[in-house]
Amino acid sequence: MNRYGLAGCLLVAGALTAAVPRNQPNGIKFEVISVKVMSNEESTKIAGPDFIGADVLVRLRLSASRGDISFYALKYNKKPIGHRTEWSSAGEMWVHPIGAKKAKEVSPGIGGLGRVGLPTAWFPLDAGTTVECEVLDGTSNTGEKHGTSAFVRFLPDETPVEIFSEPYLVPAAAPTKP
Repeated sequence: MNRYGLAGCLLVAGALTAAVPRNQPNGIKFEVISVKVMSNEESTKIAGPDFIGADVLVRLRLSASRGDISFYALKYNKKPIGHRTEWSSAGEMWVHPIGAKKAKEVSPGIGGLGRVGLPTAWFPLDAGTTVECEVLDGTSNTGEKHGTSAFVRFLPDETPVEIFSEPYLVPAAAPTKP
C-alpha cells in the first residue's frame, strides 16, 4: 500500500465499500465521504511532484454526535492524522505505521506518529460538529480496500483513542484519451 500524506481541498464521488468500521466509539464517526481518481493536472496540483502515483483523493469526515472531543492533527491545517490501513480479502485490517515498509496486525498507537516531522496539536470538536480531511492514495492499488485512522480524546478524559475509518475500494485509473 502506498503511504501518502494529507492533501488540500477538492473532489466529488467515487467507490465506497460497505464493510463495518472497527473501533468507532458510540457517538463518534470517521466515515469515507468520497473517493476520486484525479487527473494528472489535479494530482500535480494537490499531491505535488514528490508524491508520484498519488492519483486518488479520499475525503473523510470525523464527527462527534454526543459530547465534546478533541482530535490530533497537524498544526498548519488542523486536519486529523493517523495511520493508513489495508483490508485483506478475509476482512482483516492491517495498519501501516508511518515510515514502516510493512503493515502490522497491531497499530503502534499515537506514539507511532512521532515520525510525522511536522508540528502537531490537539484541536476541539464540539458535539454536533464535523471536520473533514483528505488523504491521498494511488491507482497502483486498484481493487484493494484501504482506510485510515484518527486519534481522539473524550473530554475531560485526556486518554487518546485510535478510531478507524470504514474501508474504501481503491478505484482504477481513468481511461486515457487518445
